[in-house]
Amino acid sequence: MIPLLVTLALLAQVPSTPTPAAPPPVRPAGPAARGPATPRVPPPGEDWITLFNGKDLSGWTPIGKEKWEVADGILHGIAVTKDYGYLQTDKSYKDFQLALRFKCEGDGNSGVFYHVWFKPGTPTVTKGPQAEIDCTLGKHTGGIYEQARLWIVWPSPENESVVRHDDWNE
Repeated sequence: MIPLLVTLALLAQVPSTPTPAAPPPVRPAGPAARGPATPRVPPPGEDWITLFNGKDLSGWTPIGKEKWEVADGILHGIAVTKDYGYLQTDKSYKDFQLALRFKCEGDGNSGVFYHVWFKPGTPTVTKGPQAEIDCTLGKHTGGIYEQARLWIVWPSPENESVVRHDDWNE
């Protein structure tokens, strides 16, 4: 595993359940005002939450023995052993959007797993795809890899050489 610096923007959709703090129903103006109130439907994305606050690891649990810290709004994953280590959200999410900037320092590979299962009590991944991050050119950064199915998607050949080592990538 490589030292990995990540600026993470991870959004997850929360379940559509009514809450006491929901905005009041919208009543149309004019003659239509005599009808029943129409519940307000949030526009797409308005019911999404940010999972990484840029300050600390609240809402996240380390898996394995690697070191995780936040400094200046950046999540640092630091390999301190030869074993794998992960950072997992405390809650599960069905739907999400992921955007991140990453900077690789050193050799090896990393990635962002999603919908992952671990062997209980270990950092051994038993199921779940990952978006590959490997700053060695030609190692399929941005591709999707899964433990059982192996490579699901490789980046197009012209994108195999765009990763910048020791610089920020998006």
